[in-house]
Amino acid sequence: MTSGGKTATLPNAFTFVAPGGANAPPVVGSIRSVGSHAGQPSGFADIGESVTLVASVTDAETPADRLTYTWSGPGTFSGTGTSVTWQVPGDVSPTPSPVNVTLTVTESFVENNVTHRQSGSGSFVMQVHDSQKEILDAGEDFLTLFSRSEVPTSDVLHNFSTTCDKGDGRASEKNDVDFNRATYVQDFSAFRISRRGAATISFAGTCFLPDGRTQRNVDACSSFAVHWEVNKKSSGAREITNGVDYVSAALENNQWRLCHSDFIPSQGYPTLGIR
Repeated sequence: MTSGGKTATLPNAFTFVAPGGANAPPVVGSIRSVGSHAGQPSGFADIGESVTLVASVTDAETPADRLTYTWSGPGTFSGTGTSVTWQVPGDVSPTPSPVNVTLTVTESFVENNVTHRQSGSGSFVMQVHDSQKEILDAGEDFLTLFSRSEVPTSDVLHNFSTTCDKGDGRASEKNDVDFNRATYVQDFSAFRISRRGAATISFAGTCFLPDGRTQRNVDACSSFAVHWEVNKKSSGAREITNGVDYVSAALENNQWRLCHSDFIPSQGYPTLGIR
């Protein structure tokens, strides 16, 4: 080493040979995800879900099976190479939130009898949801607001999509709410609601109702047992209704939005404790 006109040599030192630059590093072209639900879009996952990550990697000099792949990020990874299984972390909060995954690809090559290593990397952003909570919370919020006569129709429908199924579901529900507001006064103190199990998620699917009706072009189906008591404005007569409300939802712009609501009356529903 020479510095300031003086030279020093370290005995038994090493020689650093820089690569010539002709060998280009690996390139991570793209990364996509394949989820557990039918039709699930890339970049969407639920907390704790196992998804497959698939990367497109190219290298001009080294075959893909001789490259080294390192996946990193929160959660756990199983497998190696361009396709691995990723267990999405279950503690993401709030939801939805973006979670980043990185793939680093390393190439080893020999130049002038010296082994060199160089890497390329790519990142992938997964939008992580708690779909069950988000869908069922939105459905219960809608039915609760519907049960309060003082709440305007626009506020009742604030979680509804204006584009899902061409907006037909929201338009139909607007008519129902407007009719209810014009005809009845709700007794909110008598209102009861319970969730009828988990939502069913199937992207670009259909919800099939027990009476033969369908809710089309939706991504999730849910239902709620409800009990309503109202007074008719024209006569003051008391009317009591039990039944099940079927509420569909769609994923739009990384948010779960409601799409349809259809009610099927019944004499009673045991989970409400009311007949």
